[in-house]
Amino acid sequence: MARATILVFMGIFWVALFTLFAVAEEKEFSERSQQHLSEIHDDLYEVVFLARLMSKVPFEVTDGLRTIEEQRDYFNNGFSTTMNSKHLEGYAVDLVPIPVRWDREAFEPIAEAMKRASDMLDIPIVWGGDWKTFKDYPHFELRERPNDSRDVNDGGGADHSSTSVFDGFVEVPTKQSGPRA
Repeated sequence: MARATILVFMGIFWVALFTLFAVAEEKEFSERSQQHLSEIHDDLYEVVFLARLMSKVPFEVTDGLRTIEEQRDYFNNGFSTTMNSKHLEGYAVDLVPIPVRWDREAFEPIAEAMKRASDMLDIPIVWGGDWKTFKDYPHFELRERPNDSRDVNDGGGADHSSTSVFDGFVEVPTKQSGPRA
């Protein structure tokens, strides 16, 4: 009986291990997303990476660090309401679901995963979809501690300590290159 239990346990273990590697393999970012990720702050990178593993929908990174010229173009075309964006410092990132849709419902699973990853890593973020005036669903940025006035609907974050996505340690790989630390 004990031998049968051990064999069943070993079988379950190997299936779980294979599944974990298969999930990680299919959740890799595109080259373009990886380039954007290499330019952002390390804390935000860790949140995005972990959120990608936990997200119910695949997503890609469409923007990270911006030049002042790029920001001016976004501002002049109505895609941004400020010339003082956190994108200019690498403290913000834009994420889109795959396949791409622009309605709020398409972004909610990404926002949920980003908020859970943020809570798990104790790295506060703000989702542009929670802003009261200009709704920017793809936008996520690092929140300044201890409080950021733009974080209007968060209320301090939810408790995800019982989250059992992996029931253990997840190693976030270090970035290959990038100016932000």
